Amino acid sequence: MMVTRYRNTDLDLISSAPLEDLTDELETAGMVLLGTHQDGQARWHAIFEILSEEDAVYVNAEATIGAMLSIIDGLSDRCRQLWSSCDLREFNVAYDVGVEPLAFNEGFSVETLASMSELKVSFRVTLYPERDDDT
Repeated sequence: MMVTRYRNTDLDLISSAPLEDLTDELETAGMVLLGTHQDGQARWHAIFEILSEEDAVYVNAEATIGAMLSIIDGLSDRCRQLWSSCDLREFNVAYDVGVEPLAFNEGFSVETLASMSELKVSFRVTLYPERDDDT
């Protein structure tokens, strides 16, 4: 039986300008680049996660997002311009959804929300339901 729990947070970026300098700086600062591509509409896409040195450090979305915000806040002026020019800057928080516990919730502090707003990062939630092995 699967338990409802936090899974991970992705940072999704879409830009009409190449993202190579920004992706390089984010990786150097500790984010993990999961993939990049250019779509058929001349937009660049990049997806990041952040991994802790100890698996237990980022046990919830707020801790993960806080670490990512810290990195973003420390970007160089050049990369801050690239960040600002992105058409999409979004945290996509994922949860595994099971039947336990009876209720599950996770909140964000005013400080985290204010930092997200200041950096113009949107927020999305992805739910992964429990499935039978045959599906």
